[in-house]
Amino acid sequence: MQTEELLEAWNRHHRINIYVLDNIHESHLLDRWDVDSPHVGMQFAQLHGIRRMWLQVGAADLWEQTKEIDRKKVNYKAYLREQLNESALAMSTFLQQGLEQNKIKGFKAGPINFLAYLISLESHHRSEILSTLKSQGREISEDLEFGMWDWTKR
Repeated sequence: MQTEELLEAWNRHHRINIYVLDNIHESHLLDRWDVDSPHVGMQFAQLHGIRRMWLQVGAADLWEQTKEIDRKKVNYKAYLREQLNESALAMSTFLQQGLEQNKIKGFKAGPINFLAYLISLESHHRSEILSTLKSQGREISEDLEFGMWDWTKR
């Protein structure tokens, strides 16, 4: 039961990332906080890249099933959604294996703490995405602002 609930927490978290992506106008994926910061599309791509980094360390077979982000396509929501879904599924399998074995290769604090780390890290990036959009004067709808906190709907 605990494994199922923890994996559901990961999957809900991922669905919230996709909810945010789906509620951003595609042209806003090129928005930047400033000239030196990554644009919103690249910030979403970083989520995929971090997942792949952990898969490479802990589950090379799953890492090989995911693709490196094509930087020329990060301004397309459909492409980002596809890549994020792919890496989230691989991470779900990796987490399930870690929970069953009670260890995550390359992460000493255990699988539950690893899940907390991943959700915290990705939530930080999600916050950066929304902050970037707000810095560029983009209106964040109330549905998005509050909807991402309704875990019962995601």
